[in-house]
Amino acid sequence: MAAALLFHLAIGFPAWLVQVIVTRGTFGGATLVPHLLATSVVVHLLPIVTGIACLGRARLPKIALAAALAMQIVPVLLSRFATPPDLNVNLAHAPWPPVAAALPTVFRFQLAESAAAVVALAIVFAMWNAWVAYSK
Repeated sequence: MAAALLFHLAIGFPAWLVQVIVTRGTFGGATLVPHLLATSVVVHLLPIVTGIACLGRARLPKIALAAALAMQIVPVLLSRFATPPDLNVNLAHAPWPPVAAALPTVFRFQLAESAAAVVALAIVFAMWNAWVAYSK
């Protein structure tokens, strides 16, 4: 549970929020679809709410860092070998279009994305544990 909460706080929710902002809520579609956006909000907030409810004010164990990073990397690797390139599931075959000019190859993109994930996970991990320590 700790790793899942850490993943969603550090990677899942921020990445989703950037996607919503960049696409203005259309997720690459031609228009905004309110029920799609509403469902997406629930899917991305519910794991955080559930994780906080389950963990309360418990510290995140160090193993949660590695497990959360694996939650980022493993699906990309599986998608790379198990999905067609034209679907670009988990951005495993091509960079995210808004950053493709700066990171033109999937290797560079995934390297930058993984580095950003490590930094985000470390920051959220430290902030959560500092908050827990402070609030007790």
